[in-house]
Amino acid sequence: MTEAPPKTISEFILRYNIGTDCSKPTPYYDKGEDWPAIAYTVTLYDMIEAPDGTKSRRASAYDRHPIEFKLGIGHVKWRAYAGATSDERDIIDFHKRGRRYKKGHQAGLATVAANMARAQKVAPTAYDVLTNLQHTLREFYDRLSFEEWADEYGYNADSIKHRDLYEKCQEEGRATYSWLGEARAIELMEAEDDGHEPKA
Repeated sequence: MTEAPPKTISEFILRYNIGTDCSKPTPYYDKGEDWPAIAYTVTLYDMIEAPDGTKSRRASAYDRHPIEFKLGIGHVKWRAYAGATSDERDIIDFHKRGRRYKKGHQAGLATVAANMARAQKVAPTAYDVLTNLQHTLREFYDRLSFEEWADEYGYNADSIKHRDLYEKCQEEGRATYSWLGEARAIELMEAEDDGHEPKA
């Protein structure tokens, strides 16, 4: 009897034993986006089981082309950490009160958030990454040209920056498709976002 495809992203992760390897967190801040974040380099993998029951990691396209992934600064608990400078403690205090510290505050937030992520061992999970890759996989699978993609998702077809974003999305979608294969790629695209980490 054929096994029913997983209905949710969490079920998909459990079905195929998907995990992540992450770099240490680093600060990310783009003045154009005005969005401080915590940056990681992420490699996705899945475990395959041999007839004797032993499991081993299966190589994926992401071993060669890791994902640049970002978490918002809300993923960390805003509290002082060992080694924080007086400026960093002030940034934490001002942020908790919803106020800007001084010029360069956003870049400072990114630095402090990355330090807290390191201290609190905060890192993106397979669920975080796959919910994001589900969108880029669909965009790749739809085979849209840049102009079609820009029109579909509200980007500027005359923007070099948006073309670069399109190319990055296509690269990520292509790597995801290559790693999963068509059958599992379709399962991921059709899986519902259940809004939480898988529960084994």
